[in-house]
Amino acid sequence: MQKKKDRDAVEEVKTPKRDRKITKVEDRYWNFFNRIRKGFKLSWNQVFKRFSLYGNGIIYIFQAPPEITKHLQLDINTVIGLTDLWVNNIRDNWNAIHEEPWRTILFLRKYGHYAGKPAIVIGAGPSLLEHDHLKRLARADFPGPIISTSHSLKWCYEKGVIPEMSAIVDGNREKIVKFIDDPVVEAHMKETKMVFCASAASNAVERWKGERFFFLSPIPNNIFPNIDRVMWQFVPHLPVMDTGGNCGAFCVNLAAFLGCSPIILLGLDYAYPEGFPYEKTQYYDAWMQSVGEGRPYPDIETMHEQIFEHQVHPTFKNRYYTDFVYRVFLHNFREAMTVYPDQIGFKVINATEGGAIHGKNIQCMTFKKALKLYSRGSNSARDRTIDSMAGKISIGREVALEEVLELKKDPYGGDD
Repeated sequence: MQKKKDRDAVEEVKTPKRDRKITKVEDRYWNFFNRIRKGFKLSWNQVFKRFSLYGNGIIYIFQAPPEITKHLQLDINTVIGLTDLWVNNIRDNWNAIHEEPWRTILFLRKYGHYAGKPAIVIGAGPSLLEHDHLKRLARADFPGPIISTSHSLKWCYEKGVIPEMSAIVDGNREKIVKFIDDPVVEAHMKETKMVFCASAASNAVERWKGERFFFLSPIPNNIFPNIDRVMWQFVPHLPVMDTGGNCGAFCVNLAAFLGCSPIILLGLDYAYPEGFPYEKTQYYDAWMQSVGEGRPYPDIETMHEQIFEHQVHPTFKNRYYTDFVYRVFLHNFREAMTVYPDQIGFKVINATEGGAIHGKNIQCMTFKKALKLYSRGSNSARDRTIDSMAGKISIGREVALEEVLELKKDPYGGDD
């Protein structure tokens, strides 16, 4: 009896002598689990009893790569932290999803007639406004679908660009709804199809008055065992598509799914321009929570050195820097581009003229050149618009003659 009592006792961790039954475990991992165990007043025997209860799920943990990368850590932390929100959103979106169950991305692919056409994907990176790409796009007669992230949607409308589609994949209700709860967006939303992840912010789904289409994002078992199966039970008719971890990557996946090629990228930077203050980066507050005694970064300087990396784009020559989250996005995007363009048969053109995207199967060029290659010919609706503008000038309308002449001279606008 005494022996069992000793085995179930809540023993103290002793370092650096490492007087414990499990040896050759780094102190940081041992102490992490030991703090949790002691907090619940459990013996190690009781801990392993609990592990055995969840054996069918824990087996997926052991299928993770031998080297646990920071990318995998970020994926796991994201899913664990947001699963409750995602499930709640699916519950709240249930009526909208089942109201017209045929409204899925499969319908868009079958009846949208997008296959074989070029597409433009518009993100909200700094390069989009820096190079005034939306103004140039508004002047062009582009023959394929324009797909924007929800973040860039208002900018598109303000510049006269009406995206065929936009997308919302984020479940954060406070963050996402502000991108569409705007008079400019409200005035045009019925002109744009919105593609929602089933777990997207439910208030944004309710707020959108235009056409809505849905899909389900998968969660691999090595990230969170069986949660994917639980979510699928809510919406078993929805097709599954990977978001790539962010809305911009999903829009590229969507364009490829629709059969578009090439897929031209604007504003999809995954980087900050050199000189942009660290303190204003998207995840800086989260990094600051990791600074201090007993935390991953002892001081701010160390955090800056390890979180931010500065580089130069090999084609566009712009100087930029990335933080850890953007590097994960960039890594995942590059990994996908090394495989899927060849397998599925599509081209990707980075026309951002900035940012960090480059690599295998990614062709980099200016947006002006991309438009020359993939816009319609001279007998286009856009040219007829220019001629109409000139005609209006002759009858006294207030249209600048200089602008008309500029368009005639350079239909793609501006310098390379």
